[in-house]
Amino acid sequence: MAEVGAIAAGLVVLNGPMHAAQAAVAWIALVVGIHFIALAVVWKLLFFNGLGAPLMLAGLALAATGSAVNAMDLVGGVLPGANLLGFGWGATRSADSPVAPVSALSRSSTGHSSSRLRGVGRLRSRARAFLR
Repeated sequence: MAEVGAIAAGLVVLNGPMHAAQAAVAWIALVVGIHFIALAVVWKLLFFNGLGAPLMLAGLALAATGSAVNAMDLVGGVLPGANLLGFGWGATRSADSPVAPVSALSRSSTGHSSSRLRGVGRLRSRARAFLR
């Protein structure tokens, strides 16, 4: 909810007093990046930093330089979208990932579940507790 509120408030300011509607995409990229950084802190999963930092930096760079609309659309919209897509694809391919396919998280030769699989359980528990 805070993310939606921040996006909405920022868009009101950008479109109103600042007369900078062209910065809307950069603002959204910044807020979404901050959202992922916050998830990394709350869930103690640092891999979210690798997703949030580029989004946040893209938004900051565009807003600070007052870039042209085409550049803002590309860097603030297309590149973060590609980053999200690549992150999701890579995360499902790695056995280290909490979203790895079940086959990648199979039991080790000792018959014990991997520590990453236990981490997935903790992540789910935290998410359920957070949503309550």
